[in-house]
Amino acid sequence: MPDRPLRARWPILMSEADAAEYVGVSVSQFRREVERGLWPCPKARGARINTYDRRELDDAVDRIDNPTDHADLDREFVLGHDQNPLPRNAKAR
Repeated sequence: MPDRPLRARWPILMSEADAAEYVGVSVSQFRREVERGLWPCPKARGARINTYDRRELDDAVDRIDNPTDHADLDREFVLGHDQNPLPRNAKAR
């Protein structure tokens, strides 16, 4: 990540690069973690512009610190069709 001055304020809607910096990872790591469902999906704003809601990122951090039922997180962050929240040999509740 490039060296950037520490921000006193973060916007509510952030670019992917800003969201990655906000949670403390590289953009490529952030993309992988979004795909895994660790972070919420971006908000589409048209013209291929995606933004991340700072409040949703904060909520996700709170859930990492205080884990709950993973099925609740899967429903909240809407796993993609290629993501399976359960191991292949596990039975759904």
